[in-house]
Amino acid sequence: EAHLSLGNALVEMPGRLDDAIAEYRIALRLAPESERTHANLGNALLQAGRTDEAIAHLQTALRIQPANAGAHNGLGNALLRIPGRLPEAIAEYEAALRADPSLAEAHNNLGRALAQMPGRLPDAIAHFEAAIGIRPDYFGAHSNLGNALSEIPGRLPDAVAEYQAALRIHPDFAAAHNNLGYALSQMSGRLPDAIAEYRAALQLAPAFADAHYNLASVLLRVGRQAEA
Repeated sequence: EAHLSLGNALVEMPGRLDDAIAEYRIALRLAPESERTHANLGNALLQAGRTDEAIAHLQTALRIQPANAGAHNGLGNALLRIPGRLPEAIAEYEAALRADPSLAEAHNNLGRALAQMPGRLPDAIAHFEAAIGIRPDYFGAHSNLGNALSEIPGRLPDAVAEYQAALRIHPDFAAAHNNLGYALSQMSGRLPDAIAEYRAALQLAPAFADAHYNLASVLLRVGRQAEA
């Protein structure tokens, strides 16, 4: 239990992921049938990009305890990274929500998965909204909801509002600045605001290729309008 708890603390600290994984491995040597340790180790390995290892531990956790919502959610995240496994990822997120309907992360992740499937955007939006209803400060869900709304004709103002909500919670969220910039660039008279958002994204993440491209595109549009 002490090694598991120490792993749980370390996994939340920047730069300590490897140390957390080491603690989880010690915990498993002492208690090989701990479904919580298998689940937490699986999720940590997934953060480290070791998808195959992560899947093995998450599946072991679910063999021991099929109702482990966190393990289902983590397995969904792992499967989502593998081409062709999207339907299986969705099934895992749905299993997570059957085990724990209040798991905001599973609602958000299911929304992300459904948004990739033709005709499922309304369902994705419903899950993003459910995640926000459970955790109003869930900035990632606000941003994802903005992404979904931006694909629906006439909903750009609502998308902008969601990106702005995400940035009020987490001002250093470079992707939300970039996405807000793109939404603003599609609205009449908002090119200066879009430029400001792209620059904010690049100040936070100087190697953000999409933000560089989007900023260059908007600056070209401004230049053409000035020439006209």
